[in-house]
Amino acid sequence: MRIGAYLTSQKDNYHLLDDTLIFHTALPNMVDKSTDNTKALLIETDPLVTKIFRQQLSYCGYGTIISVETGEEGVLLALTESPDLIIVDIELPNMNGWQLIDILQESKITQKIPVIALVPSPI
Repeated sequence: MRIGAYLTSQKDNYHLLDDTLIFHTALPNMVDKSTDNTKALLIETDPLVTKIFRQQLSYCGYGTIISVETGEEGVLLALTESPDLIIVDIELPNMNGWQLIDILQESKITQKIPVIALVPSPI
């Protein structure tokens, strides 16, 4: 399985990463190693992808990993839990990942949280 991802930290500022860069560069460098309370929010429908990212996030030092399967749940948790990182599948049911990212970037509470958007990548 291959995953492509767009990393965004500011509105309309996207950088394409492949799965190697996600796991070995982006995730380890996004964690605040000075605290055990670093929190990640994973919004993903595929149980295998969720399992892989939970393992990688834990390995990279994220103390709390919250995972949900819908964009609506993701927005609510992003607003109430204030995660340090959000990873979102672009192909979510009802509200897709791009719509979710737009909502997060419009909110003063969540607009500065780094987001990794997972997009399908051909093998």
